[in-house]
Amino acid sequence: MIRNKAIYFIYAAVFLSILLVDTVFCLDREPDTSATMRNNVEAQLKNIRLQNLMETISYLSSLHDRITNKNVWDAAHFIENRFGQYGLTTVVQTYEHKDEIWPNVIAEINGISANNQYILILAHIDSITRSAGTPAPGADDDASGIAALLETARMLKAAGVHSNIYFIAFSNEETGLQGSKYYVQQLKPDMNIIGVINLDVLGYNKPDELFYADALTCQSNIKYKLKAAYLMIKNDLLGWWYGRDVVKIEGKQANKNLVFKIDSLLRSYTDIKTKTMVGEHCG
Repeated sequence: MIRNKAIYFIYAAVFLSILLVDTVFCLDREPDTSATMRNNVEAQLKNIRLQNLMETISYLSSLHDRITNKNVWDAAHFIENRFGQYGLTTVVQTYEHKDEIWPNVIAEINGISANNQYILILAHIDSITRSAGTPAPGADDDASGIAALLETARMLKAAGVHSNIYFIAFSNEETGLQGSKYYVQQLKPDMNIIGVINLDVLGYNKPDELFYADALTCQSNIKYKLKAAYLMIKNDLLGWWYGRDVVKIEGKQANKNLVFKIDSLLRSYTDIKTKTMVGEHCG
C-alpha cells in the first residue's frame, strides 16, 4: 500500500524540481519574463495529481522487480506512454548490455528561449535486490523518482519553460550506471547542459515497528543483516531527535548557496521540516 507520507515526500520533490528549473536557473532572464514564468509554475503546483503519482508507483512495484530485460521494457513502455499522453516528444534510446537490448526513455520540452541550453531531470527504471529470487518492487528506489519525473514533465509542459528540458528514465542504474553511461557517450559535443536534477529515492516510509524483522530475513548474509540492523537503529534514534517527516538537504561547499536556496523555497511554500548539511562528504 502506498502511504500518504510517501506521496508527501514525492510532492516535495516535484515542487523542488519545478522551482529549480524555473526559478534558480532563470534568474538571468528579463524580470517580467521570469516573473510570468514563476507565476505559471506556482499555478501548476496547485495542479499536482496525487493519483498520477500513486498509479505510477503501484504499476512499477507490481512488476515484482525491474532488473530482468522483460520487466524493464514493460516499465519503459509505461513511461513512454505517459510522456506521450502529456504531449512530450519522446524517444526510446537503446543499447546493448550482456547480450541484451535495453532502453533509456527520453522526453523533451522545448524552451521559449532559442538557445542550446539544456536542463536534465533524471530517474532510473530498474530495481534490484542482493538475494536472487527475492522480490524487488522498488517503490522508493526508484519508482518514487519516476513518479516525480512524469508528474513534473506534465506540469512543466503546461507551464512552459525558458530552457530546453530533457526528462530521462535510465535503465541498469543498479548494475553499474549502464544506461546513463551510454547516454553520456552519445551526447553531442556542443550540447550546453546548465543543470542536472537526479530524482533518486524520494519517497520512503520507516516501518511503524521499532524493529522490522523482514529487513533482516531478506538479506543474504550476516554482513548485510548487521548493516540493516544498524540502519534501523540509526533511523529510529534520528527520528526521535529530529521528529517525523524531515527532508534533509545537503551538498558540497561549492554548492552551499543552492542548498540554502532549496531550504528557503521549501520553507516558504510548504510546511515540511528541513535539515541542511554542507560539507565535502555530502552530495
